[in-house]
This record gives sequence, C-alpha cells and structure tokens, in this order.
Amino acid sequence: MSANNCGYRLLGKHLQGLEIPDFIGSRQWGGADLQTMRNTILGPPLTLKQPGERLMFDIEGEQKLAGTLHTENEEGEQLEKNLVILIHGITGSEEAAPIVSTAAYLRSRGFPVLRLNLRGSGPSAKSSYGPFHAGLTEDLIAVLDQLPARYKDQGVFAHASSLGGNMLLKYLGQSGKDTVVRAAVGVSVPLNLRSTERQLMEKRNRLYHGYILHGLKNQANLNLAREGYPETVTNAALMAETISEFDDKYVSVVHNFGGVDKYYSSQSAERFLMGIRKPTLLVHAENDPWVPVDIYEEKLWPEDSDITVLITKDGGHLGFHTQDDKVPWHDRVAAGFLELYVE
Repeated sequence: MSANNCGYRLLGKHLQGLEIPDFIGSRQWGGADLQTMRNTILGPPLTLKQPGERLMFDIEGEQKLAGTLHTENEEGEQLEKNLVILIHGITGSEEAAPIVSTAAYLRSRGFPVLRLNLRGSGPSAKSSYGPFHAGLTEDLIAVLDQLPARYKDQGVFAHASSLGGNMLLKYLGQSGKDTVVRAAVGVSVPLNLRSTERQLMEKRNRLYHGYILHGLKNQANLNLAREGYPETVTNAALMAETISEFDDKYVSVVHNFGGVDKYYSSQSAERFLMGIRKPTLLVHAENDPWVPVDIYEEKLWPEDSDITVLITKDGGHLGFHTQDDKVPWHDRVAAGFLELYVE
C-alpha cells in the first residue's frame, strides 16, 4: 500500500481481517514536533474516570512493581476480553498521557487493562529502586508469572510504548512460543538504542534531550535517600550531561553491563526480532524526532514472519493524532489488531 493515498505504509506480514483506517493527519497538531508534544500540552485525548485496583508484583531483592488493574468499563460492567498489559516508555509511568489514553480506549472496546509501572517509575518508585533498562525482561517475566490465574489461563496481550517496547520485543524474541502473551503491539519503539541516542543528540532535538535527561535524573535522585544504595553511583548519574553518559555511569553500572556500548548493543530489540513467534504489530512514524525511521526501513520484514509494521508519514513520537477522530490512530489500529486474537 502506498502512503500517498492512505497515509501509511504496510511492511512485513499482511494480516487478513485487519481493517486499517486511513491516516488523516491533524491540521492543528501536524508535523513531528506538534504531534509529539500535543499530549504534553493538552493531556491525554481520553481519560480514565475510575481509579482501578492496585496490584503489586514481586521482583528481585524484595522489590515490588506497582500496577493499576481496570476490570470494568465506565458503566461498571465487567470486561471479558483478554487482559492488555500497558508498558510505558522512558521517564514515564501509568500516568503518562499515552498510557492513560490507550487504557481508556481499550476499555471502551471491552478489554481489561493493567497499567504497569517499571522499576523506579511512578508508584513503583516507592517499592523499587531502579533504574529499569531497555532490556529488563526479568521484571516482565515476574509480572506475567504473578498475574491473576483467570488472565493467564485466557492468555494476555501486551502493548508497549517507546523504550518499554524495546523490552517487550526482546522478551518476545527470547520466549518464542513459550509465553502467555497471545499478541503484542509496540509503538514508536527504538529498535537500535545507539542510533536512537544519536538522533536525540542532534541539535534540533536538544529540548527533547534535556527534557528526557531531566526526567531520568529526577528518578535517580530518589535513590539518594535509600539506605545501602551506592551514593557515588547516583551522584554520577546526577552529574551526567548526556543520556549516553547517564546510561554509562548509572544504568550500565547498576546492571553490570560494563559500559554503555555493551548495554546498547546487547539490549537493542533488533537483535531479538527473528525469535518472535507471536503476532506482533509495530507502529512508527517517518517523522519521529526521537527514533529514526531508518531502523525500520533498512530491515527486511518477511511476510511469513509474525511481525506487521505500519509506518505513517506523520505522527511524531507517540502522537498519531488525526483530523477525523480524537482517538489517536495507533490506538484504533491496535484495538483492531488485538481483536483478531481475542479468545
């Protein structure tokens, strides 16, 4: 399909039965930066009016991850479709605008949802010391193992944004068919961590870079008050002048990668894609200012694989706002995709 007449390109597996709406870019929020910043400026397009149920998941070292489970729609009716686990991106949490909006829309389509907070993020910051990293699949495995039996027995879906998507794709590639995840969606995923870091370091992205680095330091700063946590490591993180330096002196040290180059090369999702054996949808925008589209365009996406890739002309990073619907385009596509695998 040509992006000239529908606003997107389809790569990889062509799914029968998946209806993909045309991407009609927003006139008010068009372009890479406005698409990306719209949620930061205005908040989530859709909101949640019910608080949900707090769940806690045990991970290593007596730490815990927090999540919010929504099992009913706004009318109080039980949601019977497969559970969707929502995984946020860098410096995010369950309260990130894209996570809230996606959760609200999926609930309206009959899906119960779990908004998960990764290590050191959001409510998990009180019970885990972080930092999470782009390939911390051990935590995701622990969460999946501890889900309520009714969801595990039914099989679950996973939907991940940005850096959380890298972790999800690595997990799927490592687990193959041996997982309770029936199907997955990744949006604006940095398949190659080093090339994404380089793009964020470009002059036009200095405000994004500074915003992300500030958020990372805020998360790291929480560890200064933790008894036994290495203060020198945290101080090095707080002194970092770039994301790469932060990852080198903090993330790589805490997780024993032996340097940022080894961290990025060993944990990038592109290394694990060929191992994926569950239906997986990837959505990315040509003009994503954070994650270069070249990562997607230069890869081979065989039609006999389990991966479908949609690349839009507009959409920015986690934006995908259109003129014809207040629900972001990627949420509508994701819901239609997951519907194909409901049991």
